[in-house]
Amino acid sequence: MRTSLWSTTLSELLRTYHPGFAQVQAELHQTAAALQTLRDLKGIDAPQKLDTEHHNMVRKLEAQDGEAFDLEYSRHMNMDHDKAIDLFEATSKSSDTDLAGFAKKTLPTLKEHKQMASKLPGQ
Repeated sequence: MRTSLWSTTLSELLRTYHPGFAQVQAELHQTAAALQTLRDLKGIDAPQKLDTEHHNMVRKLEAQDGEAFDLEYSRHMNMDHDKAIDLFEATSKSSDTDLAGFAKKTLPTLKEHKQMASKLPGQ
C-alpha cells in the first residue's frame, strides 16, 4: 500500500521539488516489498490505509507549493526518519531473528537518508 500511495500521491510533487531526495525515498520504499514478504511469512497484517496523522500530512502537502511545500516536506521527512530509526533500532534487538535481521540490514540506509533529509530546506 505504501509504495502505491507514494507513487500516486506525491511523486509528481517530489520530482518537481526534490528530485534527488525523492529518488532515494522511492528506492527505500521499494524495500517495503521485502518487508511485505516478511510480514506475510510472519502473518503480520499491514494497515490498509493511512492513519489520520499521515492522511492529514498528505493533504497538507498536496495543497502547498513552492517554499511552503519545501519546508513542510522537509519537516516531515526529518520527523518520520527519526521515528523510523527509533523503531528499527528497537526492532533490531527483537528476539525474532528475522525481524531483527531486517531491521539491522535496513538501519544504515535509514540513517543515510536521515542525513540527506537534514540537508533539505529549512533544516
